[in-house]
Amino acid sequence: GIKNHEDFNGDLYQIGHSIVAHLNNTGRSHKTIICMHGWLEDYRYFTQLYTANDGELILINSCDYHAANKNITPTKPAWQIDNPYQKHTIEHDAAVLIQAVKNLASTDELLLHGHSRGGAVVLEAIKQNQALFNNATVILEAPVLPEAPLFKANKRPKAVNDLLSYIILYPFPFIVAWLARFGIPDFALKNIHPMNERKKHLLLGIWNNHKYIKVLLDNLTNLNAWTLTNKVDLFDAIKKGYILIGSKDDVLSRDLMMKLAHKSKKNITVIESKNSSHFITLDIPEQVKSLKFE
Repeated sequence: GIKNHEDFNGDLYQIGHSIVAHLNNTGRSHKTIICMHGWLEDYRYFTQLYTANDGELILINSCDYHAANKNITPTKPAWQIDNPYQKHTIEHDAAVLIQAVKNLASTDELLLHGHSRGGAVVLEAIKQNQALFNNATVILEAPVLPEAPLFKANKRPKAVNDLLSYIILYPFPFIVAWLARFGIPDFALKNIHPMNERKKHLLLGIWNNHKYIKVLLDNLTNLNAWTLTNKVDLFDAIKKGYILIGSKDDVLSRDLMMKLAHKSKKNITVIESKNSSHFITLDIPEQVKSLKFE
């Protein structure tokens, strides 16, 4: 089986049903980097991109996803407060991110980096606490964006829509159980080019990161609802931001992402990266880290 954990030389905090990893800065750069992974992933998505040499690291793990580390037992900090939002939602994860930044960040030079669903979590966190992130730099990587639903609303009667979503989602637990046991078939991996060892390792373990199946179903239904209830004006609260878009995207609609990204004002730079998929950090880490693209 695939090892879904790696050793970590920082601190782990249990904040409600979420794990947050914290690493003190060992470099010269005076900044705090806060990362939020995408659906099915965990914070190992970022652990080869950023190191403690780049700044203080705060890595958020989604609610009810397994901790990616076996060598440290998470501590329950005295500063945690009850999360007002329902579990397994973008709003819930955003509230955890805010708690972590308030209590762990030792600098006010913040870099927020969210991948896919994590991009929506970052936008939601800024919406929930604009003052905290007033001066933050924001990287939205292949993000889920407001006004970009996964399942489009349509004119069918509600009963029909409910039935259709049941038919689509009903086999989902069985498919996930199968994938968790047998892994992603080779033909599926072939589509996610470019491929490298790190990317393959993380993708093969992707169906084992959640604690139970309802987490993923809740994630999906909430994700769709979030895109329908929020608007692209969420971009306006960002002081300086980047939206990174892969040269192809087999997970989200690249066309819709492009269209919405370009609705942003001058505060956001839209970057179409080359030789990249939905997983830009895993494809071209040096370019993502330097924000200098070929």
